[in-house]
Amino acid sequence: VRAGLEMALLSLASQVVRTPLHLALGEESPSDPARKKLDGFLALNGLITRGSVAAQMAMDNVSGKRGRPIQYDSWKVKVGHQSAYEDAMAISYAYQVALSYTDGAEGKVRADANRGFNESTALHFASILKGIDSEAFKRLEYVEEPLLKSSTTQSEWSFKGQVKALESWHKSTSIQYALDESLSDLAEMHNYDFDSIASDIKSVFEEGSNGCAALILKPSILGLELSMRLARFARVELGVGAVFTSSFESGVGLAFVSFLASQSDASTAKEGVTQYT
Repeated sequence: VRAGLEMALLSLASQVVRTPLHLALGEESPSDPARKKLDGFLALNGLITRGSVAAQMAMDNVSGKRGRPIQYDSWKVKVGHQSAYEDAMAISYAYQVALSYTDGAEGKVRADANRGFNESTALHFASILKGIDSEAFKRLEYVEEPLLKSSTTQSEWSFKGQVKALESWHKSTSIQYALDESLSDLAEMHNYDFDSIASDIKSVFEEGSNGCAALILKPSILGLELSMRLARFARVELGVGAVFTSSFESGVGLAFVSFLASQSDASTAKEGVTQYT
């Protein structure tokens, strides 16, 4: 509801100032050269879902059975809901798809476990992947939330404890992770107050979070304004990536997510911050 109201108000505001929405979201004047960055292409993840037509087409493409479709900078695959071996094979397949779509260039793969692994299974998954496809292992950018929630009740769960467990997994496997559901839990704990959320994240990162590659931001869950503030905070204060993603939105919601991601890229690019959208 929060995100929907923000979308409606921003749409009305852009009409009042007679400026296209993706430009109105920025603070720059129309003559600012940085504004032109919004007219470029937004880097996207391709998604390979298990058993889908898209997945079969991707595999056919690797085999040379179909023409070459749209190219993505990185491919994402879901893991954590089958056996560790099947999950590792899914990463290997995704890596082959990435290579195929980039004409032999460096293939990039991301995975999303949705907190689907316990500690032993997560370690087993990494070991199997490294054994069956060392190149896919090396090209795996990160796994979103590989570990189960560290507590069964919200009152017992702590952001610090969750990140500590993720860091331990990273040190054992050398695979980086991304924070997704943990951000949503933290935001809910602090009633979506940015200062409180940022304070907790910064405190944990100062203790050592070398394994975190990115914050995964869902505007429909966090709200548009909070997502934008967290994106800037991630890139400028923490030095990690900010990845905007969707949660079953309609075309309208997806458009807004892309506008936010584009504006986030443009605003942080001026400060020389590495992009990761």
